[in-house]
Amino acid sequence: MLQDLDEEQFITHWVYTNNVMSGGINDDLIGEAGFQGLCSCTPISDDPAAPWVYASYWANPAWYTGYWYAWNDEDCTYFATNVTMYFYTWVRSDAAQQVRAILGAHDYFKLWINGGLVMSRTSGGPASYLVDQYQQTATLNQGWNLILLKHSFPQLGPPDDPNPDNLYKYFSLRFTTPGGAPVHLTAAFDPMCDFGGSTGCYTKVVVPSIAHLPGSGGSQWRTDTLLVNGTHTTWNFELDYFREGNASGVPDAVARIDIPPYGTVNFVDALRNAGLFGVAGDQKGYFDVRRQYYSYLKSGGWLQNKVYNQAPSGSFGMQVPVRYYYDGTAYSAAFYGLRNGAYRTNLGLVPWDNAGATARVRVTLFGPDLAQPVSREFGPFEGMWQRNNIFDALGVGNLNTSTTALYLEILENPSGTYWYPYVAVNDNGTSDPIFFTSGFLGAWPPDLDQ
Repeated sequence: MLQDLDEEQFITHWVYTNNVMSGGINDDLIGEAGFQGLCSCTPISDDPAAPWVYASYWANPAWYTGYWYAWNDEDCTYFATNVTMYFYTWVRSDAAQQVRAILGAHDYFKLWINGGLVMSRTSGGPASYLVDQYQQTATLNQGWNLILLKHSFPQLGPPDDPNPDNLYKYFSLRFTTPGGAPVHLTAAFDPMCDFGGSTGCYTKVVVPSIAHLPGSGGSQWRTDTLLVNGTHTTWNFELDYFREGNASGVPDAVARIDIPPYGTVNFVDALRNAGLFGVAGDQKGYFDVRRQYYSYLKSGGWLQNKVYNQAPSGSFGMQVPVRYYYDGTAYSAAFYGLRNGAYRTNLGLVPWDNAGATARVRVTLFGPDLAQPVSREFGPFEGMWQRNNIFDALGVGNLNTSTTALYLEILENPSGTYWYPYVAVNDNGTSDPIFFTSGFLGAWPPDLDQ
């Protein structure tokens, strides 16, 4: 299977509807002629009943639609007739070129490239899947090309149907030169998406901290960023850096990087690195990474960010976790086991959608080492915000503790964006840092009653 992917360069990254749509191959369900394929995590059309679209990379030459996409709410069964799935994706060609589009598909299909219909099968009854069955000449433009596939089925389901062709509907697509050599293209999810609001929520992640700053006692903070492409095709990533306090929606630096198949790159001192952000001076902020499915970046190890504090007593570091859309909050967050005395605790927040991101928050410290909770409001602030030594800021800087909890409430959030609170606990002797992401309350603690 992997050999086929590598040698034949099948297109295996697709954005697709989360359910079948009622209608057949000749029913235009999304405004096909004007379809632009801008953002995943949005409805596929302006129809209020339109399904949302999701992005995924599938390490197999053939994609499939299973019977479970034919869920019927009216009778709670998996069975549908005369239904359609839409799939779209983007590929980048380094030059305009004539190619052979080679497709295999169950039943009926239509294939468009950059809005032009390339080939179709619209009649003749159900048909089994056969790889590379249909071929047609097509043109790829220099730059990004939008591919749209409409896949329609006379019948999908039920799960106990004895005919496997009614349970799973396959298709596969690849491109060759006119002479038959595989065409190597660059892949990305949502390269034309503005990522405003929640759009592209599965193809963007946030890294809450990046810095190049002098520390205490002559130490130096820096961030190294490791980026991996674990796919069989060259992948294009976009990284957008926002300096602390920036809520303009315009990044302070943007990097677009191609990584070859199975490639890994490491950017030492990523903020200043000319191969990435190339930012001069001492500053801190956060960045997001776009155009790849979030799970590979967040959980698959494809994006790693290490903050180092290079001090006279040695170098100390921490891993900064990757956050995706639903890791955020518009309401509140809690942190447990915070330290003070021999340590200092810094609190920060970064927004998902930078444009117009402002907030006002209330911070409360509580726990067994405090006679009563202490609170203070901060803000309004714009964009990323960090308050160093939060215990001192709340008037308990002399408290020795390793069991105190922090409760953060977002009091004002005019833009409605999600926020990603974090805590960094630093050893006062070595500045050895530990990074915390937020948790949450179960029941409301009695000592927080107001």
